[in-house]
Amino acid sequence: MSPPSTPPDSLVAWGWYVGGVRLHGDDLDVATARAREGEGSVWLGLKDPTDLDMAQFAHSFDLHPLAIEDAVEGHTRSKRELFDDTLFTAISRVAHVAHERGTATSEIVPTGQIMVFLGPHFVMTVRRGRNTPLRDLRSRLDGDPARLVEGPHIILYAVLDTVVDDYMNVVADFGDDVDEIEGEVFGPEGDHDIARLHQLKRELIEFRRAVVPLGQPLSHLAERSFANIPEVARAYFREVADHHLEARQAIASYDACSRTSCRPHSPACRSRTTMTCAGFPRRSRSSPCPRPSARSGA
Repeated sequence: MSPPSTPPDSLVAWGWYVGGVRLHGDDLDVATARAREGEGSVWLGLKDPTDLDMAQFAHSFDLHPLAIEDAVEGHTRSKRELFDDTLFTAISRVAHVAHERGTATSEIVPTGQIMVFLGPHFVMTVRRGRNTPLRDLRSRLDGDPARLVEGPHIILYAVLDTVVDDYMNVVADFGDDVDEIEGEVFGPEGDHDIARLHQLKRELIEFRRAVVPLGQPLSHLAERSFANIPEVARAYFREVADHHLEARQAIASYDACSRTSCRPHSPACRSRTTMTCAGFPRRSRSSPCPRPSARSGA
């Protein structure tokens, strides 16, 4: 069955890529048919699709009903599923919203989800929530045909790399928040804002819930064989898994401080957390997906 003749409004972007180059065209039906015949691949980007939207694409790309349900309703935890020859990955995303001063009701780490369907001739990214833009990522990849020519799996890798970069940046932002609270508590004014400390703890819990579940899917991508991911590409996913582990370790350090008598605003706790977070600079987005360093068995 061919794709829907009139794409739904939830389809915010799509491209047909041959030899890593995005070709100009306005006919998704033709592009998908050509990709199915082995001529390149298509990348579809959807935002908050409805049941009807996904039902149309389900017939076109053989999407599993359970994966469609997650794409429409969202999923609270990151996960990976394999349905026939389509790999489905749900990814939780976080972002740090800057405030002049946090309050007990402000949302410092809001979350959203990105679902990625990876097939033999297509990749579909489905975004839900407020903090899931992929426009810049697509633009950077469009400018790097040498990477895209490797196959649709590069887009899955680039999405995961972007999300984990954001995790690392939020880790750094949490450090800034702790520094600020520490300065207020131990400064000349001695501002003991308990509500703000509790807020930071709540946001840390939310952050941990969003970040930790992605560990298992990344481990699987780095270690197991999948039809649409060549063995040589495992090195890319190992690199992302390593950075994800760093984020989890930093979160665990902050969490340990908040669960013991060593509170997040304690100098002793801060020194421990600083040791954990040292060397975790905010990562540049100048390159869409830097090549990982060579590793044994890559």
